[in-house]
Amino acid sequence: MGYSCIGKERRDTMWTYIILGLIIAYSLWVIIRQIIGKKNGASSCGSSCSGCASAAMCNKDLYKEFKKDHPIKHTIE
Repeated sequence: MGYSCIGKERRDTMWTYIILGLIIAYSLWVIIRQIIGKKNGASSCGSSCSGCASAAMCNKDLYKEFKKDHPIKHTIE
């Protein structure tokens, strides 16, 4: 005799959806936390820049650096 009136297949499906919902919720939380951190200027790695090999590139606008090094030459003929 079973201890529940819900069938085994239905219980398994219910737990599948619960676990899937938890995974989706956690994924959304991580993405939102990264977006908010990026807007506040936080680094993506989460540690100090003193020992980082990519410290020179962290939180820089690389497009502005590129434009400064490669000016656009306008030629009108």
